[in-house]
Amino acid sequence: MGGPVGEQALSWLAPGGRMVTVPTNTALATVVQTGAAAGKTVRAIKVTPDTAQLAQLAALVDQGLLTLHVSAAIPLEEAASAHAQSERGHVKGKLILVP
Repeated sequence: MGGPVGEQALSWLAPGGRMVTVPTNTALATVVQTGAAAGKTVRAIKVTPDTAQLAQLAALVDQGLLTLHVSAAIPLEEAASAHAQSERGHVKGKLILVP
């Protein structure tokens, strides 16, 4: 998240809190500066597909050491609805499309 959403998320952090985000390049500087002014740290990460790391993450999930909040499982034929929900920005967790 970046831009206005990233700045809004800063208000949810505890004092001295940290946020890791995958923002747009143009919004990162603003979110970092806004966070710093409030005594919070913002770091960006770049996501690169990596089969070995995905296998490690899957193993952690299987062991119950890594969990993911699923907001809803939606039939694939309702993908447009899922996309619309995501665009509105009020989804807490992940939307999963089910074949």
